[in-house]
Amino acid sequence: MMFYSKSSTGNLKKAFVLVVSIFGASLLHATPSFSGVAAGSIGVDGKIGLSEGGSDWTLPIALFGALQADFTDWFTMHAEIEMRANDFPLDDVFNGNEVIFKVHELSAIFSRRAITSTHYFSIYFGSYEALGTDTFLMRQFGIDQISSPLAKSVTNISGVPLRSSTGGGISYIARLDKAPVANGFYLYLNRYDGEKIALNLDYRLAVSTNIFTMDFIAGLGAPIRDKGDHDDEYVIAIKTLTLHTGINMFLGNKYTHGLLIQAGLNNLVLNGRDSLDIDENDISFFIEPRIRAKHLGVNVAAYALNQESVDDLLYLTDKVGATITLFFDNIETKSFPIVIGTHIIGSIADIGITDLFAGKGFGEMKFNVFLTPYIELPFSKNSKFEAMLQVGMLDVSRNSRALNFKVVAGYRRVF
Repeated sequence: MMFYSKSSTGNLKKAFVLVVSIFGASLLHATPSFSGVAAGSIGVDGKIGLSEGGSDWTLPIALFGALQADFTDWFTMHAEIEMRANDFPLDDVFNGNEVIFKVHELSAIFSRRAITSTHYFSIYFGSYEALGTDTFLMRQFGIDQISSPLAKSVTNISGVPLRSSTGGGISYIARLDKAPVANGFYLYLNRYDGEKIALNLDYRLAVSTNIFTMDFIAGLGAPIRDKGDHDDEYVIAIKTLTLHTGINMFLGNKYTHGLLIQAGLNNLVLNGRDSLDIDENDISFFIEPRIRAKHLGVNVAAYALNQESVDDLLYLTDKVGATITLFFDNIETKSFPIVIGTHIIGSIADIGITDLFAGKGFGEMKFNVFLTPYIELPFSKNSKFEAMLQVGMLDVSRNSRALNFKVVAGYRRVF
């Protein structure tokens, strides 16, 4: 045990005030620089029944913004927010429509240079550098995006996460200078099973070279249960441990043949009555071989995703499926090259990956097919217009009982 005299306590207070004053003064006298992304989209989504007739149409609209503020060489802040309405009402704009407002990330990052490495200390809220997106890889190594074009979202910069880890916490990351390696730890709180709060500790390792990129996470979660009559002597009560892990790996590069492999496992209970019991929303994978010719690209993919990820995607509707993507990404114009392509998507409605191994017959499944041409038209180096048209034949195994039409147009600008 340590005792402080009145004078020593006063010295500690003075030192604390001095540190806070120096920190505040450095921020006040710094000239911050800003960069970010602003995007918006609007569309039409409709379904027409063929066997029973009738139709259902919605007007989805979305706005997205991301901002990075660099106050000094060692202090940066990030913010990402979205606003979305799945059906924007033309007849009643201010009433009768549920608008979703979501904060993707609020973070403060402190960095410090060492002799052979750079160290990053972060405080964050939201879905911070989630696995499956390219956010962590782009921030640490400055690489181009490796995520699939199918992972495009109107409310996210770099794809949709394999695992939702929305919460709040702290992180420490060290990036080596003489090797393309970054690794570190995350300590955070998030929601478990919709209601409970869980304490999590994750380890992350990332590598990036010209022909190989990998982002790996493994961690343990400890749901904090309500204290019972016999738990009064504990500050918190923890009975269950869960495992979550995932990998985002790409062999090749943007200009050659390649293979994208993404896989995630979430909330695997390691002890207790429900140990090793896996839910379909806790398993996800995305495998995409990529073939490149001079101007033509061909991607073939198979996927199984959780419902939360699918809800945020632009092209995919069901949790399980396979795709073929054909695109030309170097069509020369007088200003900037444009991208034209199409996704051919086959998927199974209303099931998850575990249902495929649970004896469910193919005759009971509803197969959907979607044809989705799209275009990306740059207006300048920092802005582009994007549009897609999707025509879907739903339940084709039963002679196409419905048709689905979706049109989405958006604009994105980097500043």
